[in-house]
Amino acid sequence: SVRLHYTVLLISGTAVVRFSSNAGTKQLPAGDTGRLREIGTYNGTVFTAATDGGGGRRSAPASFVYYWRVDLFWRLVFVDGQARSPPFYVSPRSYRMALTVDSDVTARSVRVAAVPVAGEFDAQLEWPFVHRLRLSVLDQTDVAPEDIVSRVWDDVRCATALQRIDGGGGVCAFMEFRHDVLTYRRYASGDSLLVKLTVFV
Repeated sequence: SVRLHYTVLLISGTAVVRFSSNAGTKQLPAGDTGRLREIGTYNGTVFTAATDGGGGRRSAPASFVYYWRVDLFWRLVFVDGQARSPPFYVSPRSYRMALTVDSDVTARSVRVAAVPVAGEFDAQLEWPFVHRLRLSVLDQTDVAPEDIVSRVWDDVRCATALQRIDGGGGVCAFMEFRHDVLTYRRYASGDSLLVKLTVFV
């Protein structure tokens, strides 16, 4: 059996859904779905999945997850061209990051990326940032969702402008796809895109 254990962390950013993880009764918004419960439970948290097997209880590596809702998405695609999430910390006293969405009208493509942001604790951290990352765009349905998922970026070497030596490393991970991909399923439901970042810490 799989048991999920999580600890809520204080981060800078706006949660899509907010509720207390230690309350006996959780207050969820009207029209709540399984995807919203996922976001409300794990947004801005570090958790591990522990598996009970014949060889004893084993814990998988811890993961940090952050969800960002991009509102007025189609305006971004055809008018604004770019959006950036509020910055957030991967864990207390750790790396600070942000998510970006860029639209290229000429190429009819969208690029989702995770980028480093200067943080309060940078001087005490090792650079470049080397944790493995994965990006996802969520299919906003509970019926056999098919998320758009990037590869696991296990070759990350990124840093903020102040931490770079060679001038590179401004993007930690990214994925790119065509505009029409987002019309196939409920990726832009209600004119909002849900982006998920997983950091394997």
